[in-house]
Order: sequence, then C-alpha cells, then structure tokens
Amino acid sequence: MEDLQNQDAAREPDRPAAGADVLPADAVEEILRRVPPRGLAACRRVCTSWRAVVDSNRLLRADLLPLSVAGILVGFAALNFTELFHAPSSSPISARLDFLPRPTAPAADDDEDAWTPVRDHCNGLLLLADHVANPATRRWDPLPPPRPQQDAPFLTRYDSRLVHDPTTSPHCYEVVRIPTSSRPSSVQYDNGAGAALEWPPSPFLLQVFSSTTGRWDERPFFRDGGEAAAGTFITKLELDDLSGTRRQSACWRGNLYVHCNTNFFIRISLSTNQYRVIQPPPGVDKRTSSSSLYLGKSAKGIYLASLTNQSSELRVWVLIDDESLDQTTSWVLRHHHNDIGSVRPQRYFCDRNPWKLEDVNFNEAPEDMRSHWAMLARCNSRYDDLTFDRARRRRKCHVTGLRILGFHPFQEVVFLSGEMVTGLAYHLDRSELRELGCLYPACYREIAGKNGDILTSFPYTPCWVRDVPANK
Repeated sequence: MEDLQNQDAAREPDRPAAGADVLPADAVEEILRRVPPRGLAACRRVCTSWRAVVDSNRLLRADLLPLSVAGILVGFAALNFTELFHAPSSSPISARLDFLPRPTAPAADDDEDAWTPVRDHCNGLLLLADHVANPATRRWDPLPPPRPQQDAPFLTRYDSRLVHDPTTSPHCYEVVRIPTSSRPSSVQYDNGAGAALEWPPSPFLLQVFSSTTGRWDERPFFRDGGEAAAGTFITKLELDDLSGTRRQSACWRGNLYVHCNTNFFIRISLSTNQYRVIQPPPGVDKRTSSSSLYLGKSAKGIYLASLTNQSSELRVWVLIDDESLDQTTSWVLRHHHNDIGSVRPQRYFCDRNPWKLEDVNFNEAPEDMRSHWAMLARCNSRYDDLTFDRARRRRKCHVTGLRILGFHPFQEVVFLSGEMVTGLAYHLDRSELRELGCLYPACYREIAGKNGDILTSFPYTPCWVRDVPANK
C-alpha cells in the first residue's frame, strides 16, 4: 500500500504575534534556521508568518515526521513480544526492542499484564510498562511508576494512554491513566441522598505524566458542554465485565479520545483540563462487546468501526466534533456493508508485494524450543486438514472470522484480520478488499494452544525526530 505524504495541519493563530512582521522574511528564515527542532516546532505556532517561513523552506523536515504507515503492531495472547506485521517497502524497523534495558523486576503497577510489551502507540512512540520508546530512532525514556491514589480505593485497573504530537512539540509527550474497572468495597456509592453517584464524576481525577516535568501529577478534569454523565457508578460496576477489554484511544487536534467501558467515549483536553462525554452511535449500546469495536484516527478525524453478525457486517462512523460555541458532537455513518465476507479480495497485491510478520517470538526463542515447536507443527499437519502451520496456511486467503486491526491514519482504509491468519485492507470509498499477506506467527498453535487470540493492534507510523525521547 502506497504511503500518503499527508499530515493534519495544526490550527493557525487568529492573528500574528506583536512584532512578528518587523524583520524581513529572509532574516526571520536565517534566524529560525539556527533553532533546534524542538524550539522550531514551538516557533512554528507563534504566528502565521513564522509558520509560513518554516513550512515553505522545510526547516522542520517533514520527512522526519510520522507521515506513513510502516506496519501494524499486533499483540497475540501467550506471546511475550508484540509482533510487527510490516509493509515490504517500509524502513527496516524491528519490534524486537532489543535496545531497551532488560527488566530487573516485574512491572511496578499491577493494572495490566506485565508481559504485554506495547500498551499504546501515538505518532511513532510506543508505551510500554515502564518505558516510552521510539523504535525508529532506537531511543527511549524511563517511565516512573505512578503514585497510588489515596482517595479511590475501589479502582483496581487502569488503562494507560500515550499523547504525542511531533508537529507541535517534538520533545514532549504525556501519559494518562484512566480507570477502567472497579470492585465493590466500603466506598459510598450514593451522594448521601439516596441518589447513585454519576460516572464519570466531575471533577474526574486522572493521573498524568509529563515528559517536561518528569513526574506524575493528579489533575482534576471537569465535564464541559453541559453534558450529563455517561451513567452511574452502580451501572458501571454491573457492566464492567460485559463489554470486554479491547478498547482503544486516538489523538486528534490536541485532544485525547478514549473508548471507555460500557461503550461511551470521552474527549480529554490536556490543555484546558476538561473532558466531554460522547455517547455511542445508534446500534452500539452498553452491552456491545468492545472486541467488535475499534476507535482510531483516519483521514478526516476520529473514526469508529463495528463488526457484528458473526463478524460480517461492517459499519464505520466519523465523529463530528465542533469545539466552537455550539459544542456539537455527533457520529455520522460513513460506510455500511451488510456482508463484507462476501467481498472477493484482490490477491495481486499480496502476490506482488506481500506484507510479512517479523516473528520475533519464534526467532528469539531458544533453539531447542524452536525445534520442539516445529516438530509439533509437522505432526499436526499430518492429521489436521485445517493446519495452523504458517507455511501451509499462507497459501489460502481467509475472509471469515474477521477482526478489526485499526485504521490507516491518512487514508480511509480499515485493516482487518481473517481467522488471525490473513491481513486485509478494506477501502471505504470503493468497497475494495485487498489481501496484504500472512500475519499468523510461526508455530502459534503449538505455543498458545487453544488460547490464541489477538489482544491489541496499532497501525504504526514511524517518527524519525531524534529529540524524542532521549535516553541518557
């Protein structure tokens, strides 16, 4: 799939800064040319004239920014490392992450599985249990453990979300911890008058780590727009285990959009310390499994995809989010296909330039273990017509058992997997399905047994700005 050299432009200031037009343009260019990238990105937002000088002279190199898709990061159950399902023409980037320091102890926080390496991705940066890393530049920052929250003993699990925009602040990023599930305890669930507490509350206390300060801070976020809460805390407790655990987030125009349990969404503004509740579109309710939904950024902003009816009916919505005075927020149906499994995939693309799985887990295993898995795979292929041997299964394209892997960030394309074996790309504008290649890990059935599943998936856009992050 061709790379689209396109990036959402940052919003321009309404008027030029005072004194910005005193110097001639060539003098401003010569001055800005001497500014390092981190300061140049800040200067770009001072006024429209400075931004024009930076962009017209390519002072902030666009080829270093995340403008293309190098592949899809896929986290499989029972595997230690996240795999990279990559395009053949992409730069040689590895999901091995062997430049990170070896862990000396288990992860400090117990809110997520410690063996899941990649927890989130945002514009080229990866969030791990205790690091933020850039696999393109092989640089990393340590992430200190968050402080336990004293006033919320009923919260037991959190989702950590990464926020990074290299076009405005290439040297800065933030990590937000959002509560996802709870357990009954001695906490009072009503307001003292017999009415159940609303969820999410206002203010909503969230822990935020900033690379600028190097520490975690507990910040209150207030609900804006006069919107009501998504529900009550009691309803949240009742439905915590029904909607699944596969939820995503996306960054757009400086805001963080998060898919929460019970299938509502919130827009978090880190600059104003406000959040807004966004109700799900029609057809998605609180009991819809989150594994059939995917929230992500694509060509026109924030998108939501849904696969229902035995993973054959595809719906895609675009979020209309107007941050002006009327504060309009609504979902608009962008695409609907009743039976996507009936679409005949185009194989010529796969035959000519197939995507490949890096197979980090198999290649990094000890030699004796790899030999044992290979022997089991050969034995299984003799007696099982539907063999899970990767060399045999790559010959067949699977368009059943579909799951959403993510959105192409610059084109209206949905990435899918068929039976966890075949990678597919579905183009919304022409209802065209293309086979990408085989994404099934080598000897996966022998490794995972009956517990094989895709837990996480993130389309990966490499960022070559070396200023972020910077290990010592």
